[in-house]
Amino acid sequence: MTEQINRSVAAAISNNVLADRLNRRIQQLAETAPELFITREDAEAVGYRAEDEKNKTQQELAEEDAETELVLAAEEV
Repeated sequence: MTEQINRSVAAAISNNVLADRLNRRIQQLAETAPELFITREDAEAVGYRAEDEKNKTQQELAEEDAETELVLAAEEV
């Protein structure tokens, strides 16, 4: 049991160290190559477009389902 706890603690520490390194690297990149990053507004706009695309796809699927139901209903007649 103690060994499992020790491994869990070691993993948590390791994850924290990796997260800190990653955050520092991201900060360095933001300072040295800001062109790699987009603004919050741009990110939100992309998110909205993705949501619109998702909704469009769901609508298209609903239309296809309706068409399939019509075909099946016609075959039963």
